[in-house]
Formats: sequence, structure tokens, C-alpha cells
Amino acid sequence: MSGMMKRAWNAACFLATMTVYLSYIIVGCMIVSVVKPVLFGEKAQDALRRLTKVAWLHLTRASFYRYFPRKVFIRYNPTILERSRNVIVSNHLTEYDWLFMCCVLDSFGRFENLCIILKMSLRDIPILGYGMRFFQFIFLNRKISKDRELIISGTSRLKKKEKYDLLIFPEGTYIDKCSHPKSHKWSSEANMAIEGRRFDPEEVLIPRTTGFKILREGIRDDMEGILDATMIGNPHVKYPNDVFSYWEVIVNGSRKVNFMFFLDYIPNNDSMDADDFLLKLFEKKEKVISKYRRENGDGCIRSMAEFRKVADTLFDSKTGYEDKEIELYTPWGPLFHVMFVLGLGLLLGSIVRFFSK
Repeated sequence: MSGMMKRAWNAACFLATMTVYLSYIIVGCMIVSVVKPVLFGEKAQDALRRLTKVAWLHLTRASFYRYFPRKVFIRYNPTILERSRNVIVSNHLTEYDWLFMCCVLDSFGRFENLCIILKMSLRDIPILGYGMRFFQFIFLNRKISKDRELIISGTSRLKKKEKYDLLIFPEGTYIDKCSHPKSHKWSSEANMAIEGRRFDPEEVLIPRTTGFKILREGIRDDMEGILDATMIGNPHVKYPNDVFSYWEVIVNGSRKVNFMFFLDYIPNNDSMDADDFLLKLFEKKEKVISKYRRENGDGCIRSMAEFRKVADTLFDSKTGYEDKEIELYTPWGPLFHVMFVLGLGLLLGSIVRFFSK
């Protein structure tokens, strides 16, 4: 098959996949809009929200698994399994790394109670925006005067819940050839430093600290701690979103990428109120990713044994942490396929009967 034919076939397959995916999303939104008004009480609403959220994640995994077939490797602090009211702080690599983060959290039983802070433009995306609003995600304008009210309102809602995990990407966007120079410029103009050390990172962007400070104001006495997540592309490249774009991964089919996660836990403490707390957190991520790049280059980690060996070289402490691997594949996939075929058959049958009268 020629390159052009292969790309055309890949594009057609993706279009078909997205047709099925969006069909399920539309039907799901219709069901939610009918069921939600007749449910009384916040517990019933939350139960519907959690059920819908899990179904959506498995649908998304089933739709995208074929494009990301490799294993996701995770090293984690078991303390995260014991905590139920947390803020998750992560670096941001691509437009789609959020999906892998959701899968990782789901593997720890934490996805049902996940809340994500997102930019306001995502709120009004047709269909998907309705879902994100229903999930009660928090949307920000990036204007402090307005965002303060939105953050305080969102955290007030979270504090009423028994469990929550609030995911934030403090860099504000993923690192690429456009955002990274802006980070360098900001570092230079603001004379960015941590305890006298110049901070001008190469593997992460400089995080935005103002929003985090407001978040702390609203949730300081309620949160149990911070789940500190560091993502590294597998294989590692400087700008993953430029190299592993949707076009390269889906249409060209020439690139395969996955991610490794390193999850640590920081109990709630007063040091989180310091002006440079978030900078120090991202300085740590910068050091970890830089060390990985120096020692492993752009090689791909393919087995748990390889991952353990690499992870042991990245951190001083080799005890007290555990490793696991997951994948995007979900056993719900075949069920979604059968349900769609049956639904399509019923629809086509109804259309044929209607016009044959």
C-alpha cells in the first residue's frame, strides 16, 4: 500500500471511529439530560456523574487504544492509596496526555472523583463541553480577577464531597516549540530564581503560581496533600506534541508513543504556602526528566524490568515505592462495538420499514 493510500485508509478508519465515538457521546448526553432532572438529592446526582464519567473513560480508551498500544509504566508512593482529598500537580507534554493521566488514576480507583481545572475555551466545545460541565470541572479565564471567584467557588463545592482529586497543570499549556521560548523569555524578564539559583528549565515550562496560591486559600485546611505527578514521554523527545502529533500518530501511523509516570505524595503542610513552592516542585521535575534524557536518550522502554532499572537511577530512594504497568485497552471495547452494531441495525431497519410503507 502506497504512503498516500495508507494515510487515506488511516484517516477513514479514524473518521469511522470518531463517528461511533460521538454517536455514543450524543446518546449519553441525551440520557443524562433526561435522567438528571428526575434525580433528587446530591448523592443521586453524584452517583449518576460517577457512572457517566467511568463509562466515558472506557469509551475513550476503547476508541484510542489502537493508536497507543504500548504499556504505561508507573512508579508510585503507596501513600496515595490511603488519601482521599488531594490536589494532583502534573507537568503537561501533549494535547492528549490527559487521557493517560485519567487511565493511571483509574487504575488506582481515583478517577470517579476526579475534577480537572481547564481553560474556559473548552467549556463551550459542542457536546464534549456539556459533558465536562456535567462532570463539574472548573474552567478558568486566565484573568485573576475572574478566576479567583471561579476557583473559590469550585473548591467550596469540592469540600462538600467525601472524596476528591483535583488535577491541575500549572504550566498552563504543554511544552512545544511555541510555548518553550515564551517560558525562557518569562524567566529572563522576571529574573526567575529559586533560593538564588536561576530557574530557566529545558524539560518543563515555568508554572503559573498565582492560581495555585488562590487554590490554596480555598482548600488549604481541607486537602490531605499533593499527589506530585511527573510524566516522561516514552520515547523521550524534547517537544512530544510536535513530534507525536495527531497527524503523525493517527494519519501517518509512523509514530508510537506512550508515557511513564512517577507519582509521589506530599502531605499537606505550611511550606505549600511559600511563593516558591510550585517552582521547587517543577525544578524537581526538570532534574528528573533531564537526568532521564542524559542517561537514556530517545530510547524506548518496553518492559517492566527496563523501567525498574531506569526508575532506580532517577531517584535517591529505591525503597517504599511500587511499580505497575497498565494499558489503554479496556474489556468494555467489544461491548461498545456490539452495542453500536445492534443500534445501527435497529436504526437502519426502522428507516427501511418507514419508507417501505
